[in-house]
Amino acid sequence: MQRLLKNAPIQRISNHVSAIKLCFDTQFNQQLEAEKEAFLQQGNTEIDFEYHPPIKRQFDELFKEFRDKKTQYRKDFERLLQDNLKRKQEIIEAIKALLEAEENINTTFQTFKQLQADWRSIGMVPKTYNDDLWANYHHHVERFYDFLDLNRELRDLDFKRNYEEKLKIIERTEALYEEEDFKKAYAELQELHRIWKEELGPISKELRQEVWERFSSATKKMHDKKQQLLEVEDRERQENLLKKKELLQAFERLIAEPITLQKQLKEKVDAVEKLKNDFYQQGPVPKNEQKRLSKQLRELFSQFNRSKNSFFKEQKKVYQDNLIKKRALIEKAESLKDSTDFKNTTAIIKELQIEWKGTGHVPRKYSEPLWEAFRGACNTYFERLKSQKSHSRTQLNEQKKQVFTLIEQLENFTPSEKKDDNLKALSAMKQALNKNSRSAAAPVIQRAEKAMNAALKACGFTEESFAVEMSAHRIEQLKEGDSFGLYEVQVTRAEVKKHIDRLTDEIRLLETNLEFFSSSSSESSLLDDAKAKLERKNNEKGQWRQKLKELNVIKHRIEKENEEPTQAEESSSDDIDTAD
Repeated sequence: MQRLLKNAPIQRISNHVSAIKLCFDTQFNQQLEAEKEAFLQQGNTEIDFEYHPPIKRQFDELFKEFRDKKTQYRKDFERLLQDNLKRKQEIIEAIKALLEAEENINTTFQTFKQLQADWRSIGMVPKTYNDDLWANYHHHVERFYDFLDLNRELRDLDFKRNYEEKLKIIERTEALYEEEDFKKAYAELQELHRIWKEELGPISKELRQEVWERFSSATKKMHDKKQQLLEVEDRERQENLLKKKELLQAFERLIAEPITLQKQLKEKVDAVEKLKNDFYQQGPVPKNEQKRLSKQLRELFSQFNRSKNSFFKEQKKVYQDNLIKKRALIEKAESLKDSTDFKNTTAIIKELQIEWKGTGHVPRKYSEPLWEAFRGACNTYFERLKSQKSHSRTQLNEQKKQVFTLIEQLENFTPSEKKDDNLKALSAMKQALNKNSRSAAAPVIQRAEKAMNAALKACGFTEESFAVEMSAHRIEQLKEGDSFGLYEVQVTRAEVKKHIDRLTDEIRLLETNLEFFSSSSSESSLLDDAKAKLERKNNEKGQWRQKLKELNVIKHRIEKENEEPTQAEESSSDDIDTAD
C-alpha cells in the first residue's frame, strides 16, 4: 500500500488497493479471533476484550490517504475536463475566424496547422460533449480545407500526410488481431481511434470512403474477437460462480454442526481456512454477483466466529467445573497419602486416578501445577505401599523359615520324662506355629499338623487334652506374672469359652441320653456310669467357669492399668489449667 501510494498514479491503483484491503481485513480478522480465543482461555470475559494493534491503525491511515487522494484527483480531473472543453471550443472558434481572415494564405495555413497541433495536445473532455465537439471540429476543418481550394498545393500536401498516417493506423489495427495479449491490444485500439479522430485531418474525397471502410473492418474484427472472448469469460465467470456457491454451501453445512470439543474446533478452523483459500483462488464471477457473494462470505465468517465465542464461553464453564473437581481429588489424595490402611486405601487411590482421567481439561496455566500436586500425593502413597510390601515380603519369608524350622523340631521331638516340660515345649511350638503359619501353603500346614499330632501322641496327649492343659497352664502363667498383655488374656479367654461350650454340648447330650433309660433299669451299672460321667462333666465345666472368672479379673486389672496413665495425664493437665 505504501509503495502504491508513493510511486503509482492514484487513478490506476483502485483495483490493487481493493484487493489489498480485502486481504488485510481477512488476515486481521483471523488474528483478532486468535487473540480473543487466547484472552478467553485465560479466564477473561468477552466484554473486557480489546485489540488495537499499531499495524491496524497504520493501515487505516494509509487507506484514508488513498481515499483523500482519489477524491482530490476526481475534483482535479473534472476541472481539467472542463478546461479542456473550453480550450477546444476556443480552437473551433479560432478556425471559424480563419475563414474571414484577410492575411496571406500561407500565414493563415500555418495558423491553422498550429491550431490543429493545439487541439491534439489537449486531453479529454467530458464524455457528454465528446461526440458533438468532434463533429463540430471536423466540420470546420473541412470548411477550412474547402476555403483553401484556391491553394490546392498546400491542401494536397496535408491530404497526403494524413493519408499516410491513416494507412499506418489501419495496418497496426489489422496486426492487433494476432496479438496474444488481447486486453493490451484492445487498449491500443482505443488509442489508435483517438489519434485518428483528434490528431489527423481529412484526406481527399475519393479516398475517404475506402480508407474509412478498411479501418472500420479491422476495428469490427477486433470488436468481434472481444465479444467472443467476453462470451468465454462469461462462461468461466458462471462456472466460478457455481463453484463459489458450492463452497459457500459447504461453509454453511460446516458451521451448522455445533462445536463440542477442542479438537473439533481446530478441525473446523482448518476446514474454514481451506474453504476461504479455495474461494479466493476460484477466479472472478459476474460483477452483479460479486458483492452478494462477498457479503455472504463475511456473514458466514461472522456466524462461525459467534459459534467459536459461544464454545469458548461454554468451555470456560466446563473448565471451571473441572478445576473444582481436580482440586477436590487433590484434597482426597493428600488426605490419604499417609494412610496405613493399605488394603482399603489402595483401591480408593486407584479410583481417584480413574476419576482424574475423566474430569476433562482445565485452563493451561492450571493444568501442570494441578497434575504435579495430584501425582505427588499419589506417588507418596505408592512409595510407602511399595516399601510396606517389601517389608511384608521379608516378614513372610522369615515366617516361612520359622514354620519349616518348627516342623523339623516337631518331627525330631524327643519326649521328656516330665509331663510339664513336654507341655511347655509343645505349647511354645504350637503358639509359634499358630503365629507364623497363616501365610503357609496347605501342604505345609498339613505337614505341621501331622508332626504336632505325632509329638502330642508321643507325650501321651490327645488334641483335646493338650488344649485343656495348655489353657490351664497359660492361666497359671497369667495369674503369676504381669509380663502378658491384654491380647494374650483375650486369646486365653476365647479358648476357655470354647472348652466351656464343648462341655455344655457334651452335658446336654448326656442328659438327653439319660431320658432314654427306663425306671426299671434305674439301678443298672450303665445308668450309674452315665450319671457319674455327667457329674464329672458338670464339675469340669464348673472348674472352667471358675477359670473364666479368674481371667475376667485379670482382664479388668490390665484394662484398668492401661487407663490409669491416661487419667493421670488428664488430671495433670487439669491442674495446669487451674494454675494458669
